[in-house]
Amino acid sequence: MRKFLLIVVILLYAWKSDAQNTPAFRQFNFNPFLFNAAYAGSNGYTEIYLVHRQQWLNFNDAPITSGFNIQYPTHKKVSLGFNFITQEVVALRNSTAMGTFAYHVPITGNQSLRFGISTGIGINNLSLEEGEDYSNDQAILNAAANAYYFDGNFGVLYTLRGLQIGFALPRIFGQKNISPQELDGSRFSQLRNQFYSLRYKFNLGSGNVSLAPYVLYRKNRDGQDSWEIASTIHFKEKIWTGISYHNTNGIAFTVGANIKDRFLFGYSYEVPLSKNDFISTSSHEFHLGIRLGKKRESKIATKSNTTQGNVIAKEIKSDSIPAKDPAIEIAVENQPTANNANAVANSIKVESVQPEPVSTVVSEETEINKENDMVVNQPSNVTPQQNKLPIQNKKPPQNFSLAKGHYLVIGAFKVMENATHYLMSLKKKGYDEVSLAINPKNDFYYVYIFSSYDIEETKKARNQYRMRKPFGEAWIFSME
Repeated sequence: MRKFLLIVVILLYAWKSDAQNTPAFRQFNFNPFLFNAAYAGSNGYTEIYLVHRQQWLNFNDAPITSGFNIQYPTHKKVSLGFNFITQEVVALRNSTAMGTFAYHVPITGNQSLRFGISTGIGINNLSLEEGEDYSNDQAILNAAANAYYFDGNFGVLYTLRGLQIGFALPRIFGQKNISPQELDGSRFSQLRNQFYSLRYKFNLGSGNVSLAPYVLYRKNRDGQDSWEIASTIHFKEKIWTGISYHNTNGIAFTVGANIKDRFLFGYSYEVPLSKNDFISTSSHEFHLGIRLGKKRESKIATKSNTTQGNVIAKEIKSDSIPAKDPAIEIAVENQPTANNANAVANSIKVESVQPEPVSTVVSEETEINKENDMVVNQPSNVTPQQNKLPIQNKKPPQNFSLAKGHYLVIGAFKVMENATHYLMSLKKKGYDEVSLAINPKNDFYYVYIFSSYDIEETKKARNQYRMRKPFGEAWIFSME
């Protein structure tokens, strides 16, 4: 009986999962790196993830999958990863170990491309019972004879704010064993194994609740394609729950939690389709994530829409809300020419004298500090009315240099003239509360629209201002 079960499971299980580099995990939202190598390090943290999937509960010798992966984003555009997965079904154990190299390519300030490639080895271990004769069972002999093989996958990820579109080739080297198509000499290109993903995350109401629907589609080289639709709802990025439907595996319910932004937990309970003619029992899947250290700053250089051909760099800050609330520092780095007055402004430090061209763009709403020749924005007494934004009862003093406190920044510039132009354009639109100051730590000119000694008040202001179109990328900077 065991011999018969072994043959059936090898054939059917391989037939159902041949196109997948890893098993059909149900929690794409928790750790998409398991599905697409381009996601490596995309959260900005050094992370370790553990996964365990018990398939077809109470079914003897049912598939069990366990593993872990590590993701390490560098300070530049490169991320590294490592993934180890082992699957057991009856007497067959398949293990893969792969290293990942991912690269981040910016397009504009809020969109980018990620590429990832993984390579490694796979090992098949078939534990055959003594006394059993398998000489006439070609499937078992093939599995036992091909113990080692090269394995790998490739992925691409496009992001535009909350939108993520992914494409992956789950297997680029192939595996010469187990597949029932190979028993009759047939061959199929591994490039026909493809994985597509579409995900969009957006805030609901005040921003404390967000929704993240997604669609997954797996194209199998033997024509047995599959798809999944799902959605998760997040509350303050601390807890979430969701539901998904897979056309062959049925419905799954998921819950998860983020504990102090260091420990992440996810669980899914899968209820198979009642019409499933192979297995009709539930499956369980557990995920555990651990974040190490602080969020790394990822500098992204992109072109701005200014006439000077400036370069914009985004810096991801550590006080952001994951996946939806990145704290972004936009640094405009001017490219000087012989006749460009900004070449002088680019080299100016906090204690230096500003060039004449800068003072010509200052309107009546600003004043010149004649002692230091610095442009200082006058304190604003305008209180928000229509949108009932938080009133700044306790806020840092408005100096030319940022004082200790928390600031809601809407732009940061290397050239003061560009910062001043942006400031005045907002004031002309009626945003009189905007201010300008220099960050002495990096010599960037920050344009901010709210400041406070209270971080919670600043977060409330951020969530409300982000509902306005001009400030969708507003972020918090804390001056210590």
